[in-house]
Amino acid sequence: MGREMTEQLPPVKEVTTSGKQLIGGKRTALVVLSCNRPQFLVKTVKEVEKVLSSSWNRFTVDLVLSQDGDEKASVIITQNLAMRLGSELPFITVTRMTHKQEPADRNTAYSLASNHIAFVLDQLLQNKKYDQVILLDVGSPPPLHSRTTSSSPLTSSTT
Repeated sequence: MGREMTEQLPPVKEVTTSGKQLIGGKRTALVVLSCNRPQFLVKTVKEVEKVLSSSWNRFTVDLVLSQDGDEKASVIITQNLAMRLGSELPFITVTRMTHKQEPADRNTAYSLASNHIAFVLDQLLQNKKYDQVILLDVGSPPPLHSRTTSSSPLTSSTT
């Protein structure tokens, strides 16, 4: 005797005027975090642009370029990227945010990063009322294991 299987279908996703779906049916901000690393910012944004403009991409997000600090080169690059992406990807909203860094006495790398992330999440979830936020950190160093395995003789096996 056969048993009938009923497949549970995912909920209907909200479709935007561009024909793209909201991720999980929710308004989503994709945030590219940058802190004075213009070379990594450009590389990351180019990769994001490839994915968002790809014909196989079914989803839409609002893209947020968030600059921590006011290093001149990064600010100019962020402004230019936001303008270019806004014209090349008309089905998404591109926003640029700037976070003012804390005073020098609290300027550890951890506190700078955590303050920037807290600022972004507060602005987007509380003030702009996004349902979800995806954070991309620009220029993070590679994981420790990939740096040590390729350069340290102590991690090599000699059997």
